[in-house]
Amino acid sequence: MSFLSFNQKELSRILGICNLISPKKSEVDLFTYTKFEIKEDVVEISAINASIFYRTKIKPKTLDLGENPELVFLIKTDLVTNAISLIHDELVGLELSIEKHTLSVQGAKAKHNLRINTQLIKDFNLPEASSEELETVVRLDPNDLTEANKITSTSVGNPKVIYEPQFLNICYTLAPQTKEVIMVSTDKYRLAKLKLVGNYDESKPDVEFPKNYLLHPNNLNLLASCMTDEDEVVTMKFGQNYLWVDLENATLTMRYGSGNFPEYEKIIPQSFGCSFQVHTQELLDSLKQVYFAARTNTINKTVTIKISPSKQEIVFESKTEDGNSSQATLTLENYEGVEEDWDQSFNADYLIDYISTLKTERVLWEANPGKPSVLSPENMKEKQVCLISGLR
Repeated sequence: MSFLSFNQKELSRILGICNLISPKKSEVDLFTYTKFEIKEDVVEISAINASIFYRTKIKPKTLDLGENPELVFLIKTDLVTNAISLIHDELVGLELSIEKHTLSVQGAKAKHNLRINTQLIKDFNLPEASSEELETVVRLDPNDLTEANKITSTSVGNPKVIYEPQFLNICYTLAPQTKEVIMVSTDKYRLAKLKLVGNYDESKPDVEFPKNYLLHPNNLNLLASCMTDEDEVVTMKFGQNYLWVDLENATLTMRYGSGNFPEYEKIIPQSFGCSFQVHTQELLDSLKQVYFAARTNTINKTVTIKISPSKQEIVFESKTEDGNSSQATLTLENYEGVEEDWDQSFNADYLIDYISTLKTERVLWEANPGKPSVLSPENMKEKQVCLISGLR
């Protein structure tokens, strides 16, 4: 018998991440397990599926391995996660018997006996980074990275209607020469682009940069869940087949998405017939006010935007075939361009999804009437833009 105890909240947080990775049921039974590896005074915990691999370490509060200096076992992820979440004490104890293939999860007044597996351990492997595999390494600010992933996720394609695999991913364009990491996503109707400053290590000389790497947004959202206040930097190691992300107390390994991303710089307009600014929160509130009518248009959720330079106003309007309608009016600021009134219709969801992520007081709106519009945070166009196509 071996005994360990952990801080319940810390262990529960780690297993919660494992539970996001490890499916309850899978054609590959190995994916349904979490691996515990006990070495000296540290316990390494790992979870895997077909596209992402997770590894972290945790120090037990107490540790008694008896005559076993090292122990390794697998356990069903959902069972151990639920068992530990039901313990409401500050500490949770684990009593392990390799001979009896059992793990007892104990609290002050509760106990759960779970079966462990030692037969599949040799198959539970995580890809290791090597100098031959790595193409470049870049370090990013964790807050900037989380915000960028959140914004670009709004324009990723829906797998129910988008069949080209590249549009289901976020494209990371790495440019070591300019110390930039450009993140882009598109579903062919809208496009989000952000630019971050990266601290690069030396890149492989035989790899041509800038180079695109496609990453699934679910894996990047999981990365955000793994970050803690201890993470002052995120180290991203881009290899030929995998991306390794090193945090202070965890490592994530991701497979790349498939497909070739389009040359997005050719899609974004470089000149506009008009531009104006709108207060971000007022714009968002107005869109939400007319959304109650727009959302009943289940096909495209149309909202029409009417621009009147002479009146210095922008009117948002939505109508439905059964007679429902909504309207909201805002003041145009710093309008420049065509003097004639014009209007254009958009998918309300597309506008709300992006504008909800902005933190600046105003948003810059640039347009060529009848063509896609480009939105960007006030004074931040060089770092972030969102292109949204109109509806016919």
